[in-house]
Amino acid sequence: MRKSSTSVGWAVVLAGVVVGPVAGAVLVLLAKPLAGVAGIPGAVSWYVSLSAFVLGCLAAAGCLRIRGGVSSAFAGACALVAGGALILAAAVPGVAAFSPGILIAGIAAGPLLVVGRAMPLGRDRAAGIWYALMAAGLAIGSALAGACARRPGLALLVVGGTAAVFGILLLFGRFRSVIHTDPPMAALWPVVPGYFAAGLAAGHVVLPALHLLLFRWNVLDAEQWPWLASACVPAGVLVLVRRDPAAVAPLLILAAGGGILVATAPGPVALAIGLAVTVAATARALATLDDAVAVAAAAPSVRLSAAGALITACGGLAGLGSVAGVGRVWGTGSALTLFAVTVGGLAVLTGRRMAMPAPDATTGRLAITERTR
Repeated sequence: MRKSSTSVGWAVVLAGVVVGPVAGAVLVLLAKPLAGVAGIPGAVSWYVSLSAFVLGCLAAAGCLRIRGGVSSAFAGACALVAGGALILAAAVPGVAAFSPGILIAGIAAGPLLVVGRAMPLGRDRAAGIWYALMAAGLAIGSALAGACARRPGLALLVVGGTAAVFGILLLFGRFRSVIHTDPPMAALWPVVPGYFAAGLAAGHVVLPALHLLLFRWNVLDAEQWPWLASACVPAGVLVLVRRDPAAVAPLLILAAGGGILVATAPGPVALAIGLAVTVAATARALATLDDAVAVAAAAPSVRLSAAGALITACGGLAGLGSVAGVGRVWGTGSALTLFAVTVGGLAVLTGRRMAMPAPDATTGRLAITERTR
């Protein structure tokens, strides 16, 4: 990446933070108030947001076919479309504007997040900064939801307006924000179980934890934001600490343990601690996996970014769906405990695969590497 494009690249990252975790936290925590404004049941608002996430993943999958570079204009267009769609959903009352606006925003957010995530893949240990910003985005989105609980449309307007500003600024940039070198996808294969396990850990804990806050501890939606925000703060700090590839498996096991603490928590404080453990351990594990991919790829790659993000998202959807399904029969707490075992098994598999020789960045074949003590 050229030095002149570095600031543009980080602007892409920040735009992704706005339309990703900030918008996501607002949509989840204000699902019922937003549904009231749109004139739809609260569950429908949540399903619309989930559908937007799935559509964003499908749009991000299109980045697997990108060849050459990705310009700041592409990222700016995605940010502008996402911001405009959120403004539409907030400013125009009724389901006719809300549902399409959220879905369009999700479609535009997917590629924007993938492009922003590609930037740290070419920089030594820069992945931690990206995940720290994602955690900060969740905390900011939670605080914004709490501040706008009585005026949910205002929260969407703030998020949409900020994203639109980033989009306009990026559209004027003429530098390539990400250089795509098309390294072999073999750089990703050893860590596929790790990405999936991290997504599974986050998916089977975060939203179910909010569910338990409501139905077990009577913490209403409008009062959940401090718990989610405080759980994200440790992740934003700890992910910046020096990381060791050998710690991926223990981190994933720790993330699973956080889910067990959430399931067995005697009160909301202990639940929030378990949630913080899972979020922090998952963020550190993902950043460490990105470090390993960056070493093998040796340059930013939109394709590798998209592939890693999609594997993690699939794990998240699998975790959320599994807990929702099993929870109907055995309860959410039992489901959390059950799937913690699955995450632990994948963690062991990831540790064994990462101990194998790393793939060569130019040929994609396995190359024997010396380890220095």
